[in-house]
Amino acid sequence: MDVNSNTTAVINEMEYQDIVCDYPDDSVLDEQDGPAEDNQLKIVTTEEDHDNVESDRDEIEPSVEIEPETEASEFEKLDTLIEQLPEHFPAAADIIRNEIAPILANCDPGVIDHYVITLKKKTKAESKRAVTLIIDEFIKQQESQVVETDEEAPDDIQTDPEIAALADQIAQDPTLFKNKIDLVNKLGVICERRNIGLNFLVMDSCLLPMGVAGSEALALKNSGHYGAGKSFPMFMCLKLYSKNAYHLITSGSEKSLYNIEDGLKHKCLILAEALALESNGNRDNELAYSIRSLVSEGHLKYQFTGFKGKEKVTIVKKMEGPTSLLTTTIKGKLENQLEDRLITMHPNTSTEQTQNIIERTAELAAGDIEHSITGFGRRTEISIYWY
Repeated sequence: MDVNSNTTAVINEMEYQDIVCDYPDDSVLDEQDGPAEDNQLKIVTTEEDHDNVESDRDEIEPSVEIEPETEASEFEKLDTLIEQLPEHFPAAADIIRNEIAPILANCDPGVIDHYVITLKKKTKAESKRAVTLIIDEFIKQQESQVVETDEEAPDDIQTDPEIAALADQIAQDPTLFKNKIDLVNKLGVICERRNIGLNFLVMDSCLLPMGVAGSEALALKNSGHYGAGKSFPMFMCLKLYSKNAYHLITSGSEKSLYNIEDGLKHKCLILAEALALESNGNRDNELAYSIRSLVSEGHLKYQFTGFKGKEKVTIVKKMEGPTSLLTTTIKGKLENQLEDRLITMHPNTSTEQTQNIIERTAELAAGDIEHSITGFGRRTEISIYWY
């Protein structure tokens, strides 16, 4: 702390220098506090020093808000740019895109709408939409650049060594496939081990790399009567997978696959009911065509005419695979060309299977959950065979 010596004071026949502090908060016992007592040092300031301190205090007072001034300067710049625009929209379009849109992109929607009206009047545009399209195009380009940057960022997620060791142990287990089937049986599926195994086989096939002639992923159809138990084993199998491993739908429009946000690469497409894949006998079903192309070729491409500004352009939508397929149906056959690419299985509707299900249901109702999970009634040995 800087101090200045001004005068001297005599206390108890001893001389002391008066100390003037640069910071007023450190000063004590000024003249308004009364006379100093014996053996007490009195620190005083002159009127001139007090004025200097007050001016210093004003200089360091932290109440200046810079942001509004910055916003005001941005708006002033915006107003100047608009004032200098030519009164002809096509000639002003590039300036709006390159100089005005970057400023408006960070503004509130109400502010953007205000300036859109101003720009329309200044450039004599046909409509507000003509101006809005330029601004929206810039904002979309800016957002896409942010997404690309995020995708390129390194993955800093640290894997727990213990979890990694357990995952490696599971992956190297020679009985892994059988253990997965056993677990689905414990989840409540009575027998049906062959169908459970086929569900796993098809779902995991989406992880295969692309082959020379197309996708190596498989497709499976579970065909049976109403209430035969087609869907229950499939949904129990899904409990062993992350939701990121499959895409479940009940139906879809003809081109709905092209706009799936996370894509279908290395995923299983699951149609709970294959009504959308049934042939109507008159023409090829476009959704069925898209699915069979995705399964067999491993990708989809759809092009259409769109607009970039006022110019017509060709836009190409892509969907990358490989993608496997699981579906259920009450029909014996689906769309002809898709049917050729499917593995077909049927639920077990035998009398013995029905008896096993009744026994299991009775055990659960009686509260014998442990025996129900581990024993499957009196016919425990049935569960270790595929049939």
